Amino acid sequence: MCRLNNNLWRVLNFLLLFSVLSTSSCSRKNNLSDKISDFADIECRAVRLREFRFDLANKIRFAEDTLMHTHLQSDSLRLQARLNFLRPQQDSVAIVSRNLADSIRLKFDNLTKGELKTKADQRKFNNELNDTLKARGCVSY
Repeated sequence: MCRLNNNLWRVLNFLLLFSVLSTSSCSRKNNLSDKISDFADIECRAVRLREFRFDLANKIRFAEDTLMHTHLQSDSLRLQARLNFLRPQQDSVAIVSRNLADSIRLKFDNLTKGELKTKADQRKFNNELNDTLKARGCVSY
């Protein structure tokens, strides 16, 4: 993997570590609202990460498009340096995003095998989760 800005690497690793720890070390919750809150935390992190990933992709596309149409050597060098900085970040963000998606899937699978066995329970959970995500301002659809 290419070199990555140390601060961004630390942030991405922290997000990944925090999401893994929060999903694997949570003790059993006795009440559905606690589970919804925990799940909403992870979903909100995923939404913020997705927005960051899309913003990064837009920056890369803009730099590539501009590079194709530039005629000045100084602009070309500046844009190429920017691309060299952004592309490794894209790879790292994609890895963190996949890992977070896997942890969300595993957490939901565990819920459906445990407390949310019926379709009615799953529907109730999803509705309350969506309400919580809307209230937090991190709706993913």
